[in-house]
Amino acid sequence: MKIKSKVWLEKNGKLVFGEGKSNLLKAIDKTGSINKASKQMGISFRRGWAYITAIEKRLGIQLIARSKGGKHGGGSCLTPAGKMLVRKFDKLEDIVRKFTDAKFQELFAPTPESPSIYGRDEGLSVSEFSDGVRHYVSSSSESSDRPPKAPTYSRSPDKIVGKRRNHTEKTLHDLSRRVFINGNRYTKNK
Repeated sequence: MKIKSKVWLEKNGKLVFGEGKSNLLKAIDKTGSINKASKQMGISFRRGWAYITAIEKRLGIQLIARSKGGKHGGGSCLTPAGKMLVRKFDKLEDIVRKFTDAKFQELFAPTPESPSIYGRDEGLSVSEFSDGVRHYVSSSSESSDRPPKAPTYSRSPDKIVGKRRNHTEKTLHDLSRRVFINGNRYTKNK
């Protein structure tokens, strides 16, 4: 299991810059062309152009030095400000990634006292989860007219409440209705 994080910059609640736009600027710097960079990114020239002008407008700085096309062709390259933005954003992403990886290892690593995936107060222990999966697999392999039973686990925010058995369909339905975001439980409306 590993942690994923995403970094982006906002101004007045609006997205200004993120990984995709950083990659677009890098591609422009590499290819020397907004058109080639946009194609490389799988977006239209028009969209690539719109991204660049939106970033420049929101930041109030020029990121791309453009020369018009024509007989001898045009081109684009990053301005010093554009190169600095990409460099600083990459560094920020690297710092955030290293920090989240370290914190993930610190918070989620099994210990002799609590060999669990999420910590005893946060969810199911590895052994409880494994028992549930093992039971589900062995029950599923038995031929029967009734759906196999699988354990489901109820939990409160501060401790595991207990086990109860239920039909697989209901278990899967219940699981599909539960979503956890930042440790908070949200239930889909029927």
